[in-house]
Amino acid sequence: MLVSLVFLVILTLLGIAAMKTSLMQERMAGNAADRAVAFQAAERTLREAEGLLIGTSPFSFDANCTNGLCSAGSAPAFSDDTQWGGASDVAATTVLDAAHDPNSVLAATPRWRAEAAGQLKCPTCSGGWAPAYRITARASGKSTDTRVFLQSVYSQK
Repeated sequence: MLVSLVFLVILTLLGIAAMKTSLMQERMAGNAADRAVAFQAAERTLREAEGLLIGTSPFSFDANCTNGLCSAGSAPAFSDDTQWGGASDVAATTVLDAAHDPNSVLAATPRWRAEAAGQLKCPTCSGGWAPAYRITARASGKSTDTRVFLQSVYSQK
């Protein structure tokens, strides 16, 4: 009788351990999926910003980052959450949050800013140089706790 009770307790403990492991794996998979959603939104936002910067007249980059256009060295720290959501960055228009698009799963609309990054050599450009921009995009996934920052250096060719 005692042996069967000990055996039952051991089986119960094994079952609880297996459930905890399963729950942890489910949470990890959910977090990975949420990060993938945020990464795709940030990538799309980078492409949107590049598309706005291509082939247009020179932009007005200033130290205040007006309309998300920052002069060289004046962009706020991209990882500082308090620096996002104001006049120093731009909300994406092609990737929207659930409040603006009922089909969206994003907790917040992605945002971007561009910083003047000098000139890059461009053999096909007049003068042999083209302006370069460092673009930073910030996006969240289904949860506001999931944030992805992506940067690219972009130059017209």
